[in-house]
Amino acid sequence: MALSGAWLLLYSEPSQNRSFPDDYNWKFGVDRPFAPSMAHLEISNWKENFQQQVAEVFGGQHRDVVRAALSRRPEESRGIFEQVRNLTRVIM
Repeated sequence: MALSGAWLLLYSEPSQNRSFPDDYNWKFGVDRPFAPSMAHLEISNWKENFQQQVAEVFGGQHRDVVRAALSRRPEESRGIFEQVRNLTRVIM
């Protein structure tokens, strides 16, 4: 126990350097060093295949409703899985 107390008193955290290097490219401005993190991913082929599979799961009578609901533009929803969750609440 005394050893733990001595360690606690003698220990000092290592210093951290959180600054950017001098040659860092501030392409998006000093106040926005990580602006590209909001990039759009190109998933149209995957999304189209996924929509087709979900439509098949729900069957023929709901196929058009499913495709219409899943074809909304991305800014109208939070994502494809959110669309599927909302769709199952409506159809079921």
